[in-house]
Amino acid sequence: KRIRIENVKVIRSHVIALNMSNVMESVISRCHLKGTIGNTVISFSNDDPAYADGNNWVLDNLIEDGYLDGIIYNTNRGLIANNIIRNNGLVPGNTAGGIYVNGKYGIVISNNLVEGNDGNGIDIINSTEIVADGNWCSDNNSAGIMYASVTNSQIVGNVCKNNGKAPATAQDDGISILGQSSLITITGNRCFDNQAVKTQRYGIQSVDTSDELLITSNIVKGNLTGGISTVGSANVIANNLI
Repeated sequence: KRIRIENVKVIRSHVIALNMSNVMESVISRCHLKGTIGNTVISFSNDDPAYADGNNWVLDNLIEDGYLDGIIYNTNRGLIANNIIRNNGLVPGNTAGGIYVNGKYGIVISNNLVEGNDGNGIDIINSTEIVADGNWCSDNNSAGIMYASVTNSQIVGNVCKNNGKAPATAQDDGISILGQSSLITITGNRCFDNQAVKTQRYGIQSVDTSDELLITSNIVKGNLTGGISTVGSANVIANNLI
């Protein structure tokens, strides 16, 4: 508990640059973590229920050139903010991206620059109570922000630009909502593509059985195919600039 790692530089770690297993209430800040040969750059995990609620902070770091994801945050509760996370997922044919969360809750992802990653910039799966706020997600090979089977969450005030450059799947939007996602607020985002050859298909798209989405006050002009595309019968879509 209460580990603080500051001003550390790790270059070309053979596996994981920082492996945080069964850690709580800890801080990683102002580190430069560049290049991993066989895994993710930062990994948080727990196999001890006593450490399930991590409440860890990842702040003000440069995280780049990882073999897999920039950050895998697989513990509950935490803050990932003010980081530069770029050019991760270097293994050919993989879909590793910038920030990855699977099956967790209570995580705030705020004011990060997430660019040039092989998969999704922000990749959230089977989770709840997730906030993505004020991030700049650009030039990722798949979606800028992807929520799959996520509930009771928010995507607010992000910029998603020029994503979908080489998607391994159909996740090539600024914001992609997949699976059984519901009760998500998507508001105040700017999603566009200003490349000569556009790759970002929709500004915001929902597919599969996603429903009960509140999509308001977004600017989604300038994408390859369109501004907003949704499935479901209980969405509220209003006051968007398309």
